[in-house]
Amino acid sequence: MFMRRISRVLGTCAVAGSLTVSGLAVASPAVADQAGVLACSLGANPPTAGANGTIVGVGSRLDCGSSRVTLTVRVQKKRTLQSDVTVGSRTHALFGNGNMSVIAGCDGNATYFTETLSSTGNKVKSAERRLC
Repeated sequence: MFMRRISRVLGTCAVAGSLTVSGLAVASPAVADQAGVLACSLGANPPTAGANGTIVGVGSRLDCGSSRVTLTVRVQKKRTLQSDVTVGSRTHALFGNGNMSVIAGCDGNATYFTETLSSTGNKVKSAERRLC
């Protein structure tokens, strides 16, 4: 399963709460939580052909600790010299970690991609795929 990922960078303050004891670095719980947030990423798989002429897009949010966001996964139809068209979309409030699928209707033989958007403003787009 190929996924494109982006990682959110929150800054270099992750080591600010660490304590060195006899040469051994020990992180405080707050620092451990920040380190987990630093690895938080969104993913978007290229869409695939589903049953009965549908298109399936899968987006993800991984390694985000206990934080929650509103996550939206969309299947987009690529258009030249025009805005892309959303052919399927699914939104989930208070989404933590995991995968979310959306089933879209085919809008003709065209190029499609999956896009994952977070309420934090982050988004990622999959590779494009010709379907239908």
